[in-house]
Amino acid sequence: MTTNSNMDAGLGHAHMGQQVVPPNDYAGPFDTNNKAEGEPQMNAPETNHSVTAMSAPVATVALPSIADGSDGSDDWSTTDEIGPANRLGKVVPILAGQKAHQVHPPTSGTPFDSQRAVSPKSGAAAKAKSIPNVLSADGKEKDSDRLIRLAEPAFLFHNHDQEAFASVEVERGEETWAVRSNNFKHWLTHQFFMDSQGAPSANAMKEAIGVLEAKAKFVGPTIRVFTRVAEHEGNVYIDLADEDRTVVEITPAGWGLVDDAPVKFRRAKGMRALPAPVADGSIDELRPFLNVHDETDWMLIVAWLLAALRPHGPYPLAALHGEHGSAKTTTARVLRALVDPNLAPVRSEPKDGRDLMIAAINGWMIVLDNLSKVADSLSDALCRLSTGGGLGTRKLHTDTDETILDAQRPVILTGIEELATRGDLLDRSLVINLPAIHSSERKTERQFWAEFGEAQPRILGALLTVVAGALREEPSVDLLHLPRMADFAVWISAAEPGLGWERGAFMKAFIENRHRANEVALETSFLTTPVLKLIERGPWTGTAEQLLHLLEPTVPDSVRRNPEWPKTARGLAGALRRLNPNLRPLGVEISFDRDNGRQRTRVITIARQAPSGPSAPSGSVGAPAR
Repeated sequence: MTTNSNMDAGLGHAHMGQQVVPPNDYAGPFDTNNKAEGEPQMNAPETNHSVTAMSAPVATVALPSIADGSDGSDDWSTTDEIGPANRLGKVVPILAGQKAHQVHPPTSGTPFDSQRAVSPKSGAAAKAKSIPNVLSADGKEKDSDRLIRLAEPAFLFHNHDQEAFASVEVERGEETWAVRSNNFKHWLTHQFFMDSQGAPSANAMKEAIGVLEAKAKFVGPTIRVFTRVAEHEGNVYIDLADEDRTVVEITPAGWGLVDDAPVKFRRAKGMRALPAPVADGSIDELRPFLNVHDETDWMLIVAWLLAALRPHGPYPLAALHGEHGSAKTTTARVLRALVDPNLAPVRSEPKDGRDLMIAAINGWMIVLDNLSKVADSLSDALCRLSTGGGLGTRKLHTDTDETILDAQRPVILTGIEELATRGDLLDRSLVINLPAIHSSERKTERQFWAEFGEAQPRILGALLTVVAGALREEPSVDLLHLPRMADFAVWISAAEPGLGWERGAFMKAFIENRHRANEVALETSFLTTPVLKLIERGPWTGTAEQLLHLLEPTVPDSVRRNPEWPKTARGLAGALRRLNPNLRPLGVEISFDRDNGRQRTRVITIARQAPSGPSAPSGSVGAPAR
């Protein structure tokens, strides 16, 4: 395959092969050091050269013969020689190749030059010893053993959670499935039918899957499996999820399209393809498709998108508020379409934290649309999803086995009212208010999405170029004041040059958003007014029970009857702990301690102090250290 590519002088393309380490007792041959030789050098912009992909060697493996009644235990051939054919005369080809790369360097920065090391497809490179063909009493091969034999072309491995996976070469590329998934079972059933023109029994399939799962866990190597966005050796990889299994590779030098990425991607049900990105686009082309008029909100949305293209968090939560007809749902759909298109792009509130985590594992982005409020349990689950945290639940059909669900994901919430009201969730949120849309500005759905579809490849390409620039600049960024979600703040500060923003512009917008979120937390808490009135009389110290009795008469009966008003001393102490970070910028500090008396009673002290917390940044905030 040949492609033309115009590059900066000296620009190379780094791409390391998949690094997999089999266990010590691994029986089959395993080559992870295969490198392509003669990789062509990238050329200067004024010269248009043809770059031809290097074809990796083709190896074949022959299925063991059972025609002579042997046990078929001989190793399959791992050389270019074709071993003995089986009774059907079939040979399984093992192919490995690579697609030529087209790299689009960022608009600024130093050239990136290195040699590209390529390893063959994992499903072809690693082969275990074949399973003997066990014959039944009538001399026929058992269905379960035939299924195991027919699964030999699959590359079996496991992830760090000991979940078994199989990578299989299909017509257009490689697919990675969980061994117990329906996709892998369907592939295996098809293999069986093509071999015998029949169907395996349910029991035979169950037995074969059990053996293949054991092989993946105890013989196969440990490899991480990603959904949509991945990271390897400092580079970012994005699965387009198209029919050609194309992946975008982003390095500090630029980005390009590859079909031999050194990472494993799984494609969950509902994932849809991203368009092939186009270079020379502009992020400003996104403005007409977002109902955002405030420049601060525009910067926050772009920052959220760039965070969503990062392989690891923490990820800020985008809370979109606005009245009826402010295009909250459409805005959420547009943002998801640029990173993680899905058959169901927006969803309703999950039943519980377990359903939320399952949705996160099966997609890169979570969009909860048209919410009326966020319950405390959902708020806690969203906090874990933003900054990291797992969920343990009992595995089905077992008494003691546990399934661990762990994920970090970008999240969007939409609703008319302020949804994130608890301080811990607000600390992780970008609060964005969408204005009402005038009737003269409205478009039909058909016109809107047709125009967006035409601009989407260029907008995506512009985002990828900014990500490449952020990878290059991130090591040099040293913020003077690290806020909550510090990694996110550093990442976007590193992206400022590629966005054309002034140094420190994002931090100003981010701190302004934090002030806005703090105001929301204070306005929505029933304790804010009574606590501020109490402190006007001077410092106060006492137990939580004493404070509850003191505050109750100061609020109306309707407030005391509200479920969110604390009914116990413990509930009051917990609510004050949550509110304390929001009161601190106002100069109010709540401390919790034990007195020195005999009973060692826990006491609460409310006192004035110098205001702290987010403050207006100086001009040097966000400037990198050089």
